[in-house]
Amino acid sequence: MPLVGIALAVAAVLAACAPTSTATPSAAPSTGATTPTPSPDTSPVAVALVVDGGGFEIVDSTGAVTFAHAWADEADPAVDALTEAFGAEPTTSFEDNTNTHFADYDVYSWPGLAFGDAVGLSKPRAEYFLPSWVRVETAAVGEVAVRSRSGVGVGSSVQEVAALDPVVREQVDAATPAVYRVDAVDASLGLDQLSPPAEPVAMVGLVADAADLTIVKLAAPELSWSPF
Repeated sequence: MPLVGIALAVAAVLAACAPTSTATPSAAPSTGATTPTPSPDTSPVAVALVVDGGGFEIVDSTGAVTFAHAWADEADPAVDALTEAFGAEPTTSFEDNTNTHFADYDVYSWPGLAFGDAVGLSKPRAEYFLPSWVRVETAAVGEVAVRSRSGVGVGSSVQEVAALDPVVREQVDAATPAVYRVDAVDASLGLDQLSPPAEPVAMVGLVADAADLTIVKLAAPELSWSPF
């Protein structure tokens, strides 16, 4: 066999014996790290504003009292606490009570609720009968329910309020809405201690609608009976 033929034959044998190479597919390029799912926020939030004859408390979703205001306390901390609880700044106004039994007030308002702070007093706040107040015309400000210590408030039935003990009912005349006073500053007081000739006692006032069926306004503090 010619040399060229021999060389071609050897090359063919070697090619037949060579291992076949299998290509390994490359991994797909990474598109970036997976974004973790954020954990739900379980921090306590304000859920209730509870009012009685002595002041009010802010209660959070764990049942803890996060802030307490007595009516004679300075107003600035209360305004800050209410602002945080309601999640909104109040609008401000001035209530001029010249030539009346009442002081003038700086008024801080949120939807359905106003907080008044007596200004220009000629005596210490603790000696004045109405150093601060709340007036409420809603069952809740945002997600924060507003109620008296006994659990009633705007939207409650008069029947539910009248069943409380003690409760003081006052109605000047048929053209005037009835007012129900509950939750005295001292919860141990009975009806005989909340009526004349006993000393007036700070309570929560609940104003009924014209039909005397439903509470439409909460105001505190109100005296169990008016001495003037």
